[in-house]
Amino acid sequence: MLLNELNDVPNVLSRDLSKNNKKFNARYELSELKGYADTFLNEDTSNKIVVLPGLRGVGKTTLILQLYEYLMKEKNIPPRNIHFNFFIIYVSNKIR
Repeated sequence: MLLNELNDVPNVLSRDLSKNNKKFNARYELSELKGYADTFLNEDTSNKIVVLPGLRGVGKTTLILQLYEYLMKEKNIPPRNIHFNFFIIYVSNKIR
């Protein structure tokens, strides 16, 4: 099951990184994330973590997918070797 999902990653990227057959523009934050990824790949970076906070709908998932695409296409890393953990924390404004 997981292997099938990993094999489907290129299709997911094509579908989720474009609208009406036009790719989304890359934002400045993507180049910053690429820099972190390059450092991670080229140096001893044990115990490193990158946190990508933000309100819903600001493009966090799009940035992650664009970074995934970068790692696959430009760095030739197979999808099975790329791992992202998503932790979603909801803060309620109704504190009692």
